[in-house]
Amino acid sequence: MEFNQSNPPSFLNLEIQKSINEAIPTFDTYFSLLDKINQDIRSLESFLLAKGITTEARRCFYDGENSSDHVEWSFDEASGKFRLQHSVYNWEESNDATGSALPGKEIRKLKSRGPLIESPTDIRVRSFEALPNLIRTLRFEIDKIQESFGKAHTPEPQMEQQSEAEPSAESEGSSDLHRMLGS
Repeated sequence: MEFNQSNPPSFLNLEIQKSINEAIPTFDTYFSLLDKINQDIRSLESFLLAKGITTEARRCFYDGENSSDHVEWSFDEASGKFRLQHSVYNWEESNDATGSALPGKEIRKLKSRGPLIESPTDIRVRSFEALPNLIRTLRFEIDKIQESFGKAHTPEPQMEQQSEAEPSAESEGSSDLHRMLGS
């Protein structure tokens, strides 16, 4: 049986009817909020894709005793593109005999990962507050890449001063990128 949103169902039990009538404003507000959260997730994902951001970043929004939930910007194998994703990591004791991890030390193992917009409603709501921090983390990671690139490609200071009328061979090929990086 389908119901029109503006006309709630009628109940024989008057207490149910009263409870439904009292709950409708709360339900309507809640679903309006969910629509806005979903729109923000879709808009942010579209924005990052349009910018061509392919640097991964992750922020934890729930850290439990044996697992943690994260919102991340990472490559999604299923769609073949970067997406906002929800990931769950479990903490497990290492028994690695190869020596890459200390035996007995807890290590984080990926349990699941999927597109954030497709995750359950409670996950989208709980992760929503972590999205600004994810963007800050992403910016920090990109800043580190730019700084690293700028340092690796900054020409050594020359002993002699060249006149401004004589451009050096070094400055011609990299001028645009160095100007963008501020070096």
